[in-house]
Amino acid sequence: MSVCAASTTQTVSDPSNSESRRPSGVYEISPSRYVPALDGVRAIAVLLVVISHYWHIFARGPYDFFGKFAQWGLTGVDLFFVLSGFLITGILLDARGSRGCLRNFYARRMLRIFPLYYCTLLLIYLVLPTFHLTAWTPWQKSVWFWVYLQNVPLTFAPSMVSGPKHFWSLAVEEHFYLVWPCVVLLLHRKWLLRACAFEIILSLAARIALRHYDTYYFTACRIDGLALGSAIAILSRSDKGGLSRYKSWAKALLVVLGPMLAFVQLSVSGRSLTLITIVKSPLVALIYGCALILVIENGCGPIVERVLCCGPIRSIGQYSYGMYVLHPFILWRLLRWGLPYGVFGLSVCTVLTYVAAFASWILLEKRFLKLKRHFEYMPDRRYVAEPNVKHSEDYEANTVLTRNFVDQQRLTSSTTER
Repeated sequence: MSVCAASTTQTVSDPSNSESRRPSGVYEISPSRYVPALDGVRAIAVLLVVISHYWHIFARGPYDFFGKFAQWGLTGVDLFFVLSGFLITGILLDARGSRGCLRNFYARRMLRIFPLYYCTLLLIYLVLPTFHLTAWTPWQKSVWFWVYLQNVPLTFAPSMVSGPKHFWSLAVEEHFYLVWPCVVLLLHRKWLLRACAFEIILSLAARIALRHYDTYYFTACRIDGLALGSAIAILSRSDKGGLSRYKSWAKALLVVLGPMLAFVQLSVSGRSLTLITIVKSPLVALIYGCALILVIENGCGPIVERVLCCGPIRSIGQYSYGMYVLHPFILWRLLRWGLPYGVFGLSVCTVLTYVAAFASWILLEKRFLKLKRHFEYMPDRRYVAEPNVKHSEDYEANTVLTRNFVDQQRLTSSTTER
């Protein structure tokens, strides 16, 4: 999903910098902790999606055990949503009070997401048909993708749209982040948590109301994961211990809900049961939210920690946005070239997808990301206390605060805004 870049910086601010200790209207500007394992989480998310689409494209024969496991891979999108909500909301919370916060956020996000997205659309709808490699697509069926509305006809009238179907999740995120930054900047933390709860309830109600349609793609039905991730970001900046006080609860829920959903997946997957369709998304998001808390709080154990932080896994996470965007095209091409179905075929698809994403990063995305230097989150002097010239340590503290904030934003910019 919005994914990717060069390392994952975020996100647990120092709890001692609490809202309760600041004057009204003064926002926190604090550096965030670097969590390398979050790159590993991204890698897991994109690999789940690749495995799922590989099975759907290549599989032959009955809906076997691997098929049911591969179907679970579609929840990699839910993991992307939870992680995205956590990272983006963290950026917004840390940047509150900075000059041009909204302008910088939207500019930086466009520089991260738009280049590869629109270049892919140009390739599909213009370049390939021009060279007679594919048929021309009627503009009525492609226009939805150009304005990030493709998930609407996918939900209510699939015949009205033709294009890269997996782009639906990018539309969901863009819809959410069109409004959510304004909410974050306007509301107090307590009300932000209530807003997240409202979004989760709204998502559940929308799935019930629209149960006769394919609610998998519709924005209102899929914002629960983004809202849950946002709530985790808000709680991580709490002055009452941050996420550490939720660590035991996260473990307990993971132990209870994990096996339960695994059993449901193996038992009823593929049957399109209405009840499962309604409740699965928030439960999956809750599982991934609990896992995210444990990753941040080093509660997954040393083995999992080493796996998530190992070089190859983190590298996949760093280029996960490109892998997500490009992988179906590579899978279909390899199928036409006669690549066999199996572990070897899956390995080839994964490696070539990674290579394509790396090339996209070097040749296209990286060049646009350099422009982010024009949209740095800079502290607003109105919200940073003026130093008392009589006490040199006051001046030094404020200078360090400002410098740390700017340095942190530069480090974060290469990865989290997706």
